This record gives sequence, C-alpha cells and structure tokens, in this order.
Amino acid sequence: MTKKATQTTGTLITTQIGSSQDHGRISGRIGFGDDKSATRVYAMNKDVDQSTSPITQKTTNDALDFQQAGFRHDTQTDNNGQLSIHGDIYQGDSQLARSTPETVQLRGGNLFALYKPDNDIRLQAYYDYTSRERTTTKSTYNNFDLDYQQIVSFSNHSLLFGGGARYTMHDYSHSGTSFTITVDPKKRNDTLYRAFIQDEMKWDIFSITPGIKYEYNDYVSSQWQPSIKVAISPSENQTLWLSASRSVATPSRIESDGYLDINSFSSMCSMVGGTMDPSLGCIQSVAINPLKPTIQNVYEVGYRLHPYETLFVDMATFYNNHRTPLNDSVDVDRVYGAELNLIYQPLDTLRAEASYTYTNSETNANISSDNIY
Repeated sequence: MTKKATQTTGTLITTQIGSSQDHGRISGRIGFGDDKSATRVYAMNKDVDQSTSPITQKTTNDALDFQQAGFRHDTQTDNNGQLSIHGDIYQGDSQLARSTPETVQLRGGNLFALYKPDNDIRLQAYYDYTSRERTTTKSTYNNFDLDYQQIVSFSNHSLLFGGGARYTMHDYSHSGTSFTITVDPKKRNDTLYRAFIQDEMKWDIFSITPGIKYEYNDYVSSQWQPSIKVAISPSENQTLWLSASRSVATPSRIESDGYLDINSFSSMCSMVGGTMDPSLGCIQSVAINPLKPTIQNVYEVGYRLHPYETLFVDMATFYNNHRTPLNDSVDVDRVYGAELNLIYQPLDTLRAEASYTYTNSETNANISSDNIY
C-alpha cells in the first residue's frame, strides 16, 4: 500500500488459509496506467477467531473480523514533480481480551493528497475519520490537516521553512454507571497552528543548523521550540556532531477534559468530598490530572565513521530532561545513555547489523533504573 501506483500496475490476488483460529485472509489489487501516471485500487479481508489460553484452556475473547479497501493515484509531472492522492476506508469488529466478552466496532477512513511541483516545494492535505464504539462508550474523531514546506538554497545556506494547521472535531458519548474514564464536554473542536524555519550553513568541514518551531494549540497556547546542530567532518568518512533541542508535548483530550465517572460508587463519592444525588449521581468529579505542558530538553553528541567500504560505525550519547508541572511542584525525569550501531555489508544482497544501547532513568523520587539492549 505504500508503493507508488506506477510500481504496481497489473492484477494481484493473495489468499491465505489458516487454522481453526485464523480462518484466513484474502486481498487483491488492480493497477492500470504507465510509468508516468497510474492508479491502483485494492481490497482486503481478515477473519481471526478467538484464541485459547494455554494455561486455562479457555477462549480469550480476542476475535477480529476486519475489511479494508482503498485506492492510490500517482502522476509524475515536469521538473521531477509529483501528484499523489490516496485514500482508505475500513470497518471491523474486534473483541477485547477480557473475561466478559465485549466487542469494539471499528470504523474509519482517510484521504491524503500530496503535490510537489519540484524538489523544493511540498504541499500536502490530509483528512482522517476514526470511530470506536463499545457497549457503553462511543468516540468519533474528524481530523483535517494542511502542511507546507519549502527549501531555498543560496551561497552556503540551505533554508528550510514551512507551516501548517490542524482542525480536530471530537464527539464522545458515555452511558451506564460503571467506573469509567470519560470527558466533559462531550463535544469539542480544537485548532493547532505550527510554523518552523531552519538554516543549514556549511563551511568546508564545518556546518551549523539553527532552527526554531512555533506552535499554538487550544490546550497550552503558544510554545517556542528551538534547536541547534553542529557537525564537523575532518574527512569524507567521519563526522562528529552535537545537537540540542527543546520540545513541548501536545496534550491529549483525556488530559484536558478527562475525569473518573464514579456515580455508582457512593462510598468513593463521599471519600472525595462529593455527595450522592438520587437523580444526578455523584455531583463532584474526580479530575485525572490538571493540564500543564510537558517540556523535554534533549542533548546529544555523536560520532559517525565509515572506515571501510563495507563497514559503518555510529556512536551517540544522549541526555534528556523531562519537566512536567504538577499541582505544587515540577516532576523532573532524567534519561541518559549511549548507543552503538555497527553495519557490515559485504554484498548488495548481504547485510549484518549489531547494536548496543544503555539507558538510565532517574526521577525526583531518586528512583533509578538501568536498561541494556
């Protein structure tokens, strides 16, 4: 589905016959056109029955029945330009792996358009619809996204800039009196705007790339996110680089409007200072977490070496600082470590890769953990 339509002309049908659990799947595509302009359509079906626990020998209620169809059109224009449009729709029923069977209805679709008049300009638009419906809840998202990027090169500069916007409509409904996370208000529309600029400047063996990103959203208002990268290449086969950046996590709807529905638990309602009303239930909500932005500062140093035609060596160390404001304090998480990656490729058809990663995490509570991969 990720290949261009010009690369998949013709007809292809694939079938797979499974066991008593995996009943099998079937998919097919038809592509027509030439190497300049082509269109492809496809459809697929997947049917998986409940599995059986090897311990209890009981079914695990995890069946899946899923169908998806879509299309893609690609056209190559002059000056290495490109026009691409593709979309998908899907539906299905997925069981949750619980002791009490419950089915989630999956519905959705998307439409994506990309236009590149040349190698320096990129304009894309995207729409996505997602619906998840359970016994007591239904959540529906409509996302619209527009993005523009352009590269301008002059002298020893390579200037990259762009911007975009996203509009999200979320509709959430909840029924029943179970102990459930829900949101209020039930319907909410959010807007996000973004813009960025960075300039890569090169002088012989030295380069520096400063940049900054601006983002505005309805949750935490304006946020500036600067970055800088410095690289030194004393020879063609080795590079030493350093980078620093600041990023801000975009909060989710649950973080902003989420709360715990405890209407059916009178004892818990009184514990949080609420009162039970015969018709309204618990009249005090329990907030999940006050909404404040999480800020991450990232610092990295790396060395890239290509000593032989068949060998690549990549080493890096990093230090990440996460700052999450809480009610009366700031929770700080620190993550640091190192990475080593080796690639050996003696032939075009033969490649071996080995990697090592060490990370250490620390929090305000002096809790530390080491991880080696």
